[in-house]
Amino acid sequence: MKCKIFSFMLLCIVCFIMCCASLETKKLTDNGKDIYRLIEAGDKSKKLYDNNQAIEYYNQALKLIKTEGVETTLLGHIYQSLGEIYFFFARYEDVLEYCRKALDHTIDKKDRANIYGLMGWTYEREGNSYLALKHAKLGITELENSTESPEMAWISISLFWPTLYDGNTAEAIKIAQRGIEIGEKTENNFAVAQLYIGLLFAYMEPSYNVNEMDKGFECAKKSVEAALKSGDIYSIKHSNFWLGWAYMRKGDDETAIRLMKDSIEFYKKTNLIFHLNQSLGWLSEIYMRKGDLKSLNEISNLILEYEEK
Repeated sequence: MKCKIFSFMLLCIVCFIMCCASLETKKLTDNGKDIYRLIEAGDKSKKLYDNNQAIEYYNQALKLIKTEGVETTLLGHIYQSLGEIYFFFARYEDVLEYCRKALDHTIDKKDRANIYGLMGWTYEREGNSYLALKHAKLGITELENSTESPEMAWISISLFWPTLYDGNTAEAIKIAQRGIEIGEKTENNFAVAQLYIGLLFAYMEPSYNVNEMDKGFECAKKSVEAALKSGDIYSIKHSNFWLGWAYMRKGDDETAIRLMKDSIEFYKKTNLIFHLNQSLGWLSEIYMRKGDLKSLNEISNLILEYEEK
């Protein structure tokens, strides 16, 4: 009898433990699903450049992951995504911090190459050509024999700008041309659009002494074409801005103003601080030349407002 009671009690204990384990598994599974839902929502918001909403979703996902105590490669994706968002916000120290965290949780070499490419571009924005080129080359090392890849087109952007700014214009042009060739083959139209912007700047900006105005203007139009193929709203607006810049260099101020102002509205809406300050500076140049003091004063006030932010 005692044996039966003991067996029954043991069975109850086992059932209780299994039930608890089942409930815990369900809890983890539900939270796991929530993590994936939050990341997916973050990715969608990021794609639409609803960046503040994306940050909120990613941070919620991070909180859940940390609550569960689960080490996951999803962390690499979240940290990289946050780095990309803060790059548009011109918060470069935050970009580098999230990129370093992303590298700690990323195994895939192509993803690591993209992260190094972003770090290179970030250091270029900070004016550090040495570290920009160093990190771009680290990205190339990650690719090993896969240099004919979308990632290589992306890294070419990080190679191009510091090379150009260091005064190696001919070499920078070669880098952009090669990156465009790779980007077109691998359908990385976002990178192609960015590299055509780099080329048009090298050809048309007077300080580089190339003065290939027709080539530059053609690059401006090709940048817009590539951006449209990419379907990325930022890429489209940004390429249109630089088409406006090309019109400015050709002396068509009215077309330049129309294109620039449309892109500036997008920059304001999405809080893309670097692009906003840069574009307002170019627009100011037009108004100064035209003697439009009223518009110039409005832009000056807007620049001061965003600098305070």
